[in-house]
Amino acid sequence: MGGKESIRLPTSFFRIELDDLGKSFRPNFLDSSSYSIVKSNLVYLTQEDDNPDLFADTTQFYSLIMITDLERMELNPTIGGIFYGRMQKNLDLAYAADPNTDIKKVSTIFTPSGDKSMLKYKHAIIDRVNRDRLIVYRGIYLYTNASNSYGVFELTLGKDRDIEKYLWTLD
Repeated sequence: MGGKESIRLPTSFFRIELDDLGKSFRPNFLDSSSYSIVKSNLVYLTQEDDNPDLFADTTQFYSLIMITDLERMELNPTIGGIFYGRMQKNLDLAYAADPNTDIKKVSTIFTPSGDKSMLKYKHAIIDRVNRDRLIVYRGIYLYTNASNSYGVFELTLGKDRDIEKYLWTLD
């Protein structure tokens, strides 16, 4: 977020740097193989914004969030689908390289609200060997308000523990 933007997250979230991800987040949240996949995904996402905002919560939501600035766009399901298709292809490559994971679609939601709109794509990353073992939920959001557009990448352990309602505070 370029400086004047803000988001109101729960107080359990703290700001981290990509270089500190392994120290502050991995021991509490990700095993070493999942960590390498997440790190490569986050590095890929920084191509859209070379100064993304990264937040973590290791106590309540068990989430990792990256917010990137995008070129302002009018958001609708068609535009969102094109953008998401480009992102999803690259993000899924890392998981596809791991023969022990499957990606299952959980939901796709488009929500317009006045001069704001949001597209949410949520997937479950599941252990292929032990199908009862959820690895993580992955959320990809596109959010547009009157003056800006953002791409948001979230990993969380809870199906219903995502940050969707907090993204509406992003200015």
